[in-house]
Amino acid sequence: MSTFSMPSLGADMEKGTIVDWHIKEGDRVNRGDIVAEVETQKGVMEVEIWQSGMIKKICIPVGEEVPVGTPLAILEQAIEPRPADQSKVAATPLARRMAKEAQLNLSQIKGTGPHGAICRQDVETALEARNTTDHAFLSRDSIPTPKPQNRDSMRQAIARSMERSKKEIPHYAIKIDADLSKLTDTLAELNLRRLATDRILPISALVKAVALAARRTPQVNGFWRNGAFRPSQSVHVGLAISLKGGGLVAPALMHAGDKPVDVLMKEILDLVARARRGKLKISEMSESTITLTNLGDKGADEVTGIITPPQVSLVGVGRISPKPWASGNLLGVRPVATLTLVGDHRVSDGHLGSLFLRDMEHLLAHPHENGFLNIT
Repeated sequence: MSTFSMPSLGADMEKGTIVDWHIKEGDRVNRGDIVAEVETQKGVMEVEIWQSGMIKKICIPVGEEVPVGTPLAILEQAIEPRPADQSKVAATPLARRMAKEAQLNLSQIKGTGPHGAICRQDVETALEARNTTDHAFLSRDSIPTPKPQNRDSMRQAIARSMERSKKEIPHYAIKIDADLSKLTDTLAELNLRRLATDRILPISALVKAVALAARRTPQVNGFWRNGAFRPSQSVHVGLAISLKGGGLVAPALMHAGDKPVDVLMKEILDLVARARRGKLKISEMSESTITLTNLGDKGADEVTGIITPPQVSLVGVGRISPKPWASGNLLGVRPVATLTLVGDHRVSDGHLGSLFLRDMEHLLAHPHENGFLNIT
């Protein structure tokens, strides 16, 4: 027997309310299934279960508010079959890493690469199939209408988190201007051949640039916990999304550096839509390793934000606007955006922060290098 407990959305979450159960006693569940909806001060989130087995007892009824860590259900765990030796399965290093982090068995994935090797696309296809299966038992009519969220309580939760951040984290901020002329020209050319609904916007390139730059400066990617920095092996970019009626959430775009910009664009649109419908998953709200906030569409020239604990950095992007720009001995007008890094001085400093911003700026200014703007 094991227990399924109220998960934590983050360091500032203390309790949550069960809005709806998607399972009943006697049901069998698989790891990753959406089993409940929980309302926190940041909204209504879908909750996954991370064990397989049978639900013996549901401990908390719908409508009851309980602290983080409270047992929600009793689970009789299934006996898992012994996994195959995945080291003998032909797969690219990236596919192997993605499968390991997603808890996928490589021996159950069909490879489409050279000589049947498993590649990135095969893992993504398997992930999509698993997610589809996880949700197959829910009919459209059975999905509850999200409860109106209490914006005052959300604002209070944000205030507490930001107050804690400013008290505990020694912030520093640096900025750099980036020439985005090649990026905007390339995206405009790509979008000429795409439907209006499939346009690729600069935000997808910004997300990917953050992820790739963070790989090269790992001190900006991870968490400060129990008095020490814990770097993250993966880069999951939290994207700040403003909600209608007020409030802000920053769900994660998982493994953002490994995905083509058009795939990221679809994920961004999906994430924004679900955030505003109150249909995010708790895992999406708790796994960000670095956050990006883009207020350029709101008219801000630059953004200097506050780090969300336990993360150790935040990237801000201002609007893309025409500015004088010198290139060689020539002076002209280019589309330029200001990139800002706010870092935790316990982990990094201005030198490391500048390296991160320089890498990010170079990726955006030279989008054709190393397949940065590759699309599927």
